[in-house]
Amino acid sequence: MYRLNCVLHILDFNPLIVGDPGWNDLLAGREGWRYHPELSYYDDLPDFYPASAVNFNCTSRQMKGAVNQRVFDVPCCGAFLITDHRAQVENLFEPEREIVFYRTEDEIPALVDMYLNAPDRRESVTRAARKRILAEHTYDHRMVTLMEAMRETFA
Repeated sequence: MYRLNCVLHILDFNPLIVGDPGWNDLLAGREGWRYHPELSYYDDLPDFYPASAVNFNCTSRQMKGAVNQRVFDVPCCGAFLITDHRAQVENLFEPEREIVFYRTEDEIPALVDMYLNAPDRRESVTRAARKRILAEHTYDHRMVTLMEAMRETFA
């Protein structure tokens, strides 16, 4: 219900909703959106993300306070993302400089509108996020951190 409510807040922007066919049932009878079936993570998404001026993310509630992979993938593909605020996000990125997030669903339309009309700001955030990800958030970085923690714990 949370994710549906977030999506309802972007319908005025005629979004392309990509995902499982359940979206057709959830949004049945509503206008202002288009549907595309799920895309292949490895084959399709790297080209898909940059094709959109604004990519939109609402994290599954099962993630608790964690961010999902899209927060890293979209900027690494050279694309802009608006995501929901998660407890961990400010430990990973500098808000408004490296990531744009909403805290409530009511903030979504204004953010989407602002960034749709600000290509320079989108590019600046995307560039800064990508730089940060490559410097601190790759799988290599995660493995080094994991190995250090294991050495401290079990050495």
